[in-house]
Amino acid sequence: MLLQRILLTGIATRKGNTCFNAFFDKLGQPYVKVRDSKDEIYYKVRCGLAHSYLIEENSIIDMKPGLPCGIEYNIQTTYYTFHIPTYFEPFKNAVNDYISGLEVGTEKLSLMEQALTNKPELV
Repeated sequence: MLLQRILLTGIATRKGNTCFNAFFDKLGQPYVKVRDSKDEIYYKVRCGLAHSYLIEENSIIDMKPGLPCGIEYNIQTTYYTFHIPTYFEPFKNAVNDYISGLEVGTEKLSLMEQALTNKPELV
C-alpha cells in the first residue's frame, strides 16, 4: 500500500497521512465515511498494521466477507473492526483502477516518476 500511496500523490516522504488518505478515498464512499468519522485511521489502523502487525487500539480482526466496509469504528465500544476479505476487494479494485488510469492517462505518470526519483531500486 505504501508504494500505491506515494505513486498516486508523487510525495515520497514526510506526508504519510496525506498520501494514505489519497489512496484510502479511492476505496470508496464507505471508507471515506469511516475515515471522516474517526480521523485516526492512518495512525491507529495503518501505522499499527504496518509497524506492529496489529491495530493500535481496541480492535477485532476477522474474516467476514461481503460487508459494506472493511474497516469499522464503534464509537460506543471504541473498537475498530478490520474485516480482511471485505477490505481486500475494494483495495484490489483501487489498485487495478490506478494501473488502468496510468495506461489510459487519467492518472498522472509524472507523479509516479516524481515519487520514485532518487529512491532505492526494488529488485
